[in-house]
Amino acid sequence: MAENLNQEIERLEALLAAETVKVATLRHAIRRYLNWPFRSSEEALKQAMAATDNKEQ
Repeated sequence: MAENLNQEIERLEALLAAETVKVATLRHAIRRYLNWPFRSSEEALKQAMAATDNKEQ
C-alpha cells in the first residue's frame, strides 16, 4: 500500500513539474510578445497563445 502511494506521489510530482514548465513557457511567450513595440496587446496575446500551442505539439 505504501509503495502504491509513493508511486502515485511520484507520478503527480512529475505531472506538476510538466505543468509548471508549460506555465513558465506561456508566461515567457506572453511577456516577449507584449514587449514588441509594434503589436497591440490583443494581437500580442493571440500570438503568444499560438506560439505556446505550437510548442506543445
